[in-house]
Amino acid sequence: LQQDFQKRLPGPARIEWTRRLLDNSIEMSNNSFLSVNRFQKRFWSMLSAHDWISVSAPTSSGKSFIMTRWIRELVHRRPSATIVYLVPTRALISEVERNLTELFSSDGLVNAKISTIPLARSLSAGVANILVFTQERLHLLLTAIPGLGVDALIVDEAHKVGDRQRGVLLQSVVERVAQSN
Repeated sequence: LQQDFQKRLPGPARIEWTRRLLDNSIEMSNNSFLSVNRFQKRFWSMLSAHDWISVSAPTSSGKSFIMTRWIRELVHRRPSATIVYLVPTRALISEVERNLTELFSSDGLVNAKISTIPLARSLSAGVANILVFTQERLHLLLTAIPGLGVDALIVDEAHKVGDRQRGVLLQSVVERVAQSN
């Protein structure tokens, strides 16, 4: 499509374009709007309406995109939140950390600390702590800080709970966080 194609649409099509644009937008706390697809809009609405949700969607549906934006919004609303983002592999730790760091730096958010090291000293008071861990790393941190207060727990690829040893540990750390929070 050529740039500014919507300006060349006939009246009824332009109205429909505008309606869909509004329907598929999320108002953020800084009064900006995030353009999303239908899946992402529904996902955001479900996150707002429920204490926990489970999502299964195809690759490239925008799960990671909307999740990182939701984390950013949570940090805007709760500047000292503790968020744990569990990933199944160490390789994904780096990817998620990089994506969050880029998002937060482009947004100018300095009141958030992203950590991948499961040590008590990795947590900072007075700022949002975003912990990107595997279940093994979260287990180590929960051993050091048994009553860790967690505002949000994101489990990427929760279906891995069926993987023998690692699945047992994943279930254990999720239950420990749920019980203490």
